[in-house]
Amino acid sequence: MKATIRLNNNPQRLNQAPGGEEGGGKLKMVEPGTDDNPTQENVHSATDPEKCREMERRYGWKLKKVLPTGDPTLKVDCVFEGKQTSFEDKRYD
Repeated sequence: MKATIRLNNNPQRLNQAPGGEEGGGKLKMVEPGTDDNPTQENVHSATDPEKCREMERRYGWKLKKVLPTGDPTLKVDCVFEGKQTSFEDKRYD
């Protein structure tokens, strides 16, 4: 069984292990763009759709779609093809 849910505006999928609920199957969260997720989407928020196109050009990612977030500052989610990436700041590691 697979289901898609949204937590904090991020789609996630629940995978149920074989055996079903009656057979003791366990549920696990699968983050978008991880190896366990065949959709392979890389999602980053931005202030407007033009910023999504700038990220596409700068990083060589293919933009799939732009979705509204409802957030007053980061107004859109830019959805790119491929595994999820991070802009983690490693200067202080």
